[in-house]
Amino acid sequence: MKQFTEEHRRHMSEAQKGKIISPEHRLKLSMALKGRPFTKEHREHQLAAAFTPEAIAKRAESVRALYQDPEYKERIGKSIKESLNRPEVKEKRSKALKEYYSHPENRQRMSEICKQVPHDDEWNRKVSESLKGRIFSEEHRRNIGKTNCGEKNYGWLGGVSFLPYSHKFTKHLKESIKSRDNYHCRICGAEDRLYIHHIDYDKLNTDPLNLISLCLSCHAKTNYNRNCWGEYLKYKNMEFVSI
Repeated sequence: MKQFTEEHRRHMSEAQKGKIISPEHRLKLSMALKGRPFTKEHREHQLAAAFTPEAIAKRAESVRALYQDPEYKERIGKSIKESLNRPEVKEKRSKALKEYYSHPENRQRMSEICKQVPHDDEWNRKVSESLKGRIFSEEHRRNIGKTNCGEKNYGWLGGVSFLPYSHKFTKHLKESIKSRDNYHCRICGAEDRLYIHHIDYDKLNTDPLNLISLCLSCHAKTNYNRNCWGEYLKYKNMEFVSI
């Protein structure tokens, strides 16, 4: 193998700076280097040169410049989607994820990370937009249900939802509460699909001051941050009844 002096290498490097290499030329270089043996010293030198602060900054700048090109972003996005939709890739990713989440410490780590993500209205909107039009198979829906039911669900409270209601919680009582609330959801004002919610989450407490009309969406919201919702709805009910 021909040896070059450091000065000669420097001259060659200076001559190549700013030179635009065509895709055909890149392909020829790649084919020429395939199977070429490199010494251990050469590999170590290349690795050290690739991770210098200057090299990292240069790569970051070139990547930013590439992603400012709409055509490049579209082409890369399409390529990634096509690759991820290949059956063999899906199967490989599925196995890798199952293996990763089979370890309790990994599930705990991801849970802590998700808790730190601020789920504000903007975040929820982006998630909603990304899922629009997405079609899930029946098997996928069943698997989602299995992984989020019972004790696996982060809202699990020991099975209190299976406890029976009081015998006093009748249709007549529910209708009277809806009439009292003027057939409106007491949170958002919706008029359709009203439910009667127990403010203290005790199914046996049928005191009218403990019952309030909520729409389906708001009723689902009250299953989280129960202490805050309990105080808020108790105030809403007292304010309404005192009028």
